[in-house]
Amino acid sequence: MSHTHQFRSDPPAARPAVRVRSTEPARPRTGPIELLPKLQSISRSVRILMQAHLQPGLLSLGAEQVLWNLRESGQTELRNLQREVQINASTVSKIVDRFERQGLVSRRIDPKDRRRVLLTLTETGLKKRKKLLTELGELEDELQDLLRNEAQALVVLGAVAKILAEAAADTR
Repeated sequence: MSHTHQFRSDPPAARPAVRVRSTEPARPRTGPIELLPKLQSISRSVRILMQAHLQPGLLSLGAEQVLWNLRESGQTELRNLQREVQINASTVSKIVDRFERQGLVSRRIDPKDRRRVLLTLTETGLKKRKKLLTELGELEDELQDLLRNEAQALVVLGAVAKILAEAAADTR
């Protein structure tokens, strides 16, 4: 199956600031909360599909996020990785520790700033990351096939994802 989609291999460039809250007074809610539960349900369903689709034993979902967000070339700063995956810093550190023991990453202190921890994918890590991206690409192809008749849904989901990503970036 050909993969026409693009998985991000490097952290995104700085995003423009987006105001999450309006400067106008909040208007009173007139109905039930409907959007947030639907978005949570979509997120939960995607995670379940990812877990079911990923080769058994390949990676846990948190570890998958960490591996996906490590740069293919060059180094990734641990602090930036923790911010990018939005997983508790101690959990990311444990995942990186495990990756280091498995020979997927090497870790070193930046000689210019000893507070910075730099991570580099090893050859084994690059292969495992490539396999992960292949599996995620196959899952995305399947999802796109399911939604192909719902082209408008893809456009709306893309717009919602962009708006939420910008809003989340603004809260950092």
